[in-house]
Amino acid sequence: MNASPLEKSAWISSGAHIVNFGNDYPKNAFMFRRKLRLRDGGGRFLVYLAGLGFHELYVNGERVGDSYLEPAFSAYDKTVYYNVYDVSGLVRAGENVFGVLLGNGWYNQNARDVWNFYSASWREMPKLAFCLCRDGKPLLRSDGRWKANGDGPIVFNDLRQGEYYDARKEGGFFAADYDDSLWASAEICAPPGGRLKKQEMPAVKIVEERRPRSVVRQGGKFLVDFGANLAGCVRICMRGARGQELVIRYGETLDGDGILDTEKTSRYLESGASQTDRYIFKGEGTEIWHARFVYHGFRYAEISGADSLPEGGVTALFMRTGFERIGRFSCSDPLFEKIFCAGVRSFECNYHSIPTDCPHREKNGWTGDAQLSCEQSVKNFDMLSSYKKWLGDLTDAQRLTGQLPGIAPTSGWGYNWGSGPAWDVALFELPHQCYLHYGDTDIVKQTYPAAKKYERYMRSRMRGGLAMYGLGDWCGPTRAEGFVLCDNRLSDSVYCCYMTRILAEMAEVCGDARAARVYEGRAEKIRSAIRKAYLCDETSLKSMTALSMFLHYGIVNDGEERARYAAMLDACVRENGYGMLVGILGAKCVLNALAENGYAETAVKMLENTEYPSYGHWIENGATTFHEDWESSFSLDHHMFSDVVAWMYKYIAGLKPLSPGFCEFSVAPLCTEYVREAETEYVCPYGKIFVSYRRAEKFVIRVRVPQGTVCRLKMPSGKEKRLSEGEYEFSE
Repeated sequence: MNASPLEKSAWISSGAHIVNFGNDYPKNAFMFRRKLRLRDGGGRFLVYLAGLGFHELYVNGERVGDSYLEPAFSAYDKTVYYNVYDVSGLVRAGENVFGVLLGNGWYNQNARDVWNFYSASWREMPKLAFCLCRDGKPLLRSDGRWKANGDGPIVFNDLRQGEYYDARKEGGFFAADYDDSLWASAEICAPPGGRLKKQEMPAVKIVEERRPRSVVRQGGKFLVDFGANLAGCVRICMRGARGQELVIRYGETLDGDGILDTEKTSRYLESGASQTDRYIFKGEGTEIWHARFVYHGFRYAEISGADSLPEGGVTALFMRTGFERIGRFSCSDPLFEKIFCAGVRSFECNYHSIPTDCPHREKNGWTGDAQLSCEQSVKNFDMLSSYKKWLGDLTDAQRLTGQLPGIAPTSGWGYNWGSGPAWDVALFELPHQCYLHYGDTDIVKQTYPAAKKYERYMRSRMRGGLAMYGLGDWCGPTRAEGFVLCDNRLSDSVYCCYMTRILAEMAEVCGDARAARVYEGRAEKIRSAIRKAYLCDETSLKSMTALSMFLHYGIVNDGEERARYAAMLDACVRENGYGMLVGILGAKCVLNALAENGYAETAVKMLENTEYPSYGHWIENGATTFHEDWESSFSLDHHMFSDVVAWMYKYIAGLKPLSPGFCEFSVAPLCTEYVREAETEYVCPYGKIFVSYRRAEKFVIRVRVPQGTVCRLKMPSGKEKRLSEGEYEFSE
């Protein structure tokens, strides 16, 4: 592997040396600049930049690119990501100025929180390493000749709290003609400790601009409703008197009086105001501004300090990692479409270089949430580089024993609470789904050593072939009559069996056939222990999650036994009014188990249900993203229930991969009275797959099969067709 051009660059920080600050590092943003005179501006100029926590790059006063919150978050004492920028069109003959603006990000979190990121082992003042190359040869590096200044307009920035901007302090700091003679020299400092690695995953981008649905005046404040949950910030375009201050508070719920309620999204913050931006006007005409080093989760923005809120004065900016959309789905059932869109939107709101649980209260990379939504994410987006990066974060966090934390990156929190098999399976499920959908073997090979290490740890925690050392079927419907919580030992053991099976597959991909046989044998022993302990367990036979897991993860034998347990699950669902009497683990299993075993209509009726607890109940009560719990009592923007989106691709559209990368795939759409028409497309490695059908007097289906693939089409009548490259239409 070639060394990074940054390896020989010094790490620099502000010249204002920190002495005995403890955990109270500066909260403002810092500016760095360096002049370079060139005889000519010809050639290809690339800037290599690691700017921690977050950075913006400027060349001759112009901001480079349209990305935000760069570089990607990592455990900085393990891995430091750097970005590469092509600045060829900005460099010129004569005097040039290269500038970097540094925000705190995750590197210097000032807010105290229950996960201890404010005291993370990597925490320090913002710092950077820089190298400019022309045609591959270094021209300019970061060193003590750079100038630094912290007296800029961003007077406060904290990822969990917000950003404060004083426009009166603006000054063209990165322009070539700016006088920096009063700036201090940058200080050469210790590197953050992690290995330098080029960021390959997409940058965070603004993917949508959203105008207000309504604006309501509440005394001296304005409540702005953007009509849907999103992640990002508000952009203002307004006039104000010099020194006038706007305060923007973000939230997703209102109290009984219609006032912004932030209690649920700030409960784990132990210092400062959460999700609050401030802006002080300079008083020079229309001023346009939005925060740059933070993002918030919100539907509503409460704005105080303004005399009026003009038309076009406030816009919501939806920000997420800019992965490409590769899958689409639509159908004739309005409720299904709303459930689908809310599930996808929940995931989008929760990816800002890592898969988080919620975009407001925590912003943590929970492994359980990531594994539960993985299959739907790879059907909707090109997640390969993003998941490779985050799996690197997870392996960075793995202990020598193989133990994993419940969040990654972690400050050290989450190893002995918040993890366990149903969460740790992310290390296995993400490479498995990426291999299945993209045909990529590198992600499997990248993860295989860590997966083997985890399997050894897992076995050390098992007794009698069973395990119980983690969280179970989280967020079940506690107010629902008939809900039976699945035994943690059962769900943990099922995931141990599943992980061991995936590990056998990984071993095969990595050419380790002997190990594959060993892991298959170990998986079968765990399965046998589960069968002995639970298949006749009276409580488990009343649990919708337990019955679903028996079926979905192959604990029951095929044939009569499988049919018997499938009938029990169907009866359980019908007897409980088609309610989702499951937590997050059961929500992934129940719809799949029903559809896989001949009870797809029962699954459809669960989705059509609008009574508590159900997806339809959320939608009927105004949800635009999935909630953390069926009661909607906590966060309203979690994606851990979103596997239903993958289910719609697989069963309503009928599209499933049969071999890695969709080299062979099946199309077997579910024909139901609720869905008369459906359409999907998916860009696999071989090209675009297209499926569209409608059912009236006849069932008519159109299928597009890319070159190099084979489609196995199953018609509603049961007739099967083998299709090679081409476009087809059939009816019956």
